Amino acid sequence: MKNLAYAEEYHKHELAASFDAPGTPPRNYFVPHFGEDNDIKFTKKNIADAENKLGHEIDTSAAPGGPPRNYFVPHFGEDSEMKYTKENIAKAEKGLGHEYDTSAAPADPPRNYFVPHFGEDEDLTFTKKNIANSETKNGEWNVQKDGNGAWILPSVDENKIYGFKDENNWPSDKLPSLIQTDANVHVITESDPICSSAGCTQYKHKKKSLGYKIDYSVPNFGRDHDINDNFESIATAEEMVGSKFGIGTAASKDKWKNPAKKTLYDFNMPLDGEVISTMKNL
Repeated sequence: MKNLAYAEEYHKHELAASFDAPGTPPRNYFVPHFGEDNDIKFTKKNIADAENKLGHEIDTSAAPGGPPRNYFVPHFGEDSEMKYTKENIAKAEKGLGHEYDTSAAPADPPRNYFVPHFGEDEDLTFTKKNIANSETKNGEWNVQKDGNGAWILPSVDENKIYGFKDENNWPSDKLPSLIQTDANVHVITESDPICSSAGCTQYKHKKKSLGYKIDYSVPNFGRDHDINDNFESIATAEEMVGSKFGIGTAASKDKWKNPAKKTLYDFNMPLDGEVISTMKNL
């Protein structure tokens, strides 16, 4: 406010604000002419200097008419590349016993159609159930990572493993396992004559502890539910369509074979007509 008052006093004019529409601005008033603009003068001078130096006057007239159109063009016959293309297509069709179809592509497959919801997938249901049963028996499953970013797997409670063996009448050395240990390999291999009776200790490197157990026994609870469901689904589908599901059989290989693999391609084709003409004219 202080600066406004100072400006009004200095200019001898009071600042007034109004929301009324402004009046029509003045038009067609006198404008003095101070001569040709300096930029125009210098441009004209530079053009004149360039014309004198090059001995050529710049032409600023309208552009000439367009190039000739609709004139006669002689026809020298079909292009050589088109001929060879047609010949190659005919050879391929004859070799494959199939005519090349150049018709329009078929309509797009149906989209956004109704898909019935049969509930949660059984694999997810069994997985949630197994996790809940395991957490009820062993506590909440809290998976963590070690210092190297690897997942820390649950350790094996030897007492529970031995109890599991006794309950199922399995010998202590026959506990089902999905891990192949060094002991398993040693049974089916012979001794290395290079190694001593103490073993191949000369090739061993210092090992750092992983921070978690490995090569422990894993009990086998039977075939996975997902595999069982897949077999049942295949059997149901075969019964519905009245056909056996065959993959990798001799009949399926013969039905879905690729005839292109038996085509004898010509790898010694004659030179293109244009290439022959070019070589003659060299």
